[in-house]
Amino acid sequence: MKLIGACQPRSGTMSLLTAIERMGGRCYHMKVVLQNTLEGRGDLYKWFRIAALEPFDAERLRLLRELFAGYDACVDAPACYVYEELRHLFPDARVALTKRDASRWLASVCDTVLRPHRFAQRPLVRVCMAIVDLVWRIPVVGGIGIIGKIAALPPAVAMRPYLDEHGELLDFYDEHNHDEIRARYHHYIEGVERAVPADQLVVLEAPYEDAYRELGPIFGVEIPADEPWPHVNDRKDVNRSLDIVMALLVIVPLTFVGALLALVYALLTAPRLAVVVVAVVVATIVGVRWLLRWLLARVGQHDAAKRSPAPP
Repeated sequence: MKLIGACQPRSGTMSLLTAIERMGGRCYHMKVVLQNTLEGRGDLYKWFRIAALEPFDAERLRLLRELFAGYDACVDAPACYVYEELRHLFPDARVALTKRDASRWLASVCDTVLRPHRFAQRPLVRVCMAIVDLVWRIPVVGGIGIIGKIAALPPAVAMRPYLDEHGELLDFYDEHNHDEIRARYHHYIEGVERAVPADQLVVLEAPYEDAYRELGPIFGVEIPADEPWPHVNDRKDVNRSLDIVMALLVIVPLTFVGALLALVYALLTAPRLAVVVVAVVVATIVGVRWLLRWLLARVGQHDAAKRSPAPP
């Protein structure tokens, strides 16, 4: 591990991921969590286990080392909120910290990454989430269970600095909490700056004019001075993907329930029809898995044509 990103969600983490990959690094990001889970590596489920353990617990450290094996860098949640433990595991790694205006960050978080969490509080969606809980461990189905688990990722790892005294996530949509949330945002940044020695910390602020100059030596590359910093994953792009995920969060569980009822009815009245029902279920699973993979592949890729080739 060369670079530990203590960079909070919606603070330029996808752009930083793109830049790190541009420099030849392999970077861990929430996008990677979901991709690895779809491919059967179980990253999302390991983060649920990590959330249930105390910081610096031996089993928790083992899981973290396992998750980050083979990666040169990490950014975004949930990795950013375990940066202290990652520093313990990888003491020679530098630490990156991205900053942005607290009010703009708060608005961006509310408009994007917290939407599935809020959506999951609706009664019908809660029923659908319960169905997901029943099927997500089934091997053939489990991969698509991430559509529910994304919304249910424990705040203890997803948004740790913003928990109330009961361990629940503060209501970001309640204006009465906004001053508290902005204060915690600044407190987190100040905490990182206090904890990490100055010669180990890389602070990146928009418009990131010197970012490549700071990061290049870490990855052993020299980026041309006129190379533009990537700006990807804006609110419109994020929300287009989230809209589809939230729709699937309702459609897929209800489809499984309907298919199960249809299968029982078919077995009791018309066994040949059961074959059709099974085919529909299989097609649904394959289709949803393909759609999720397509969504993850396009995240942060809308400006790919503007990027220049990677250095030799």
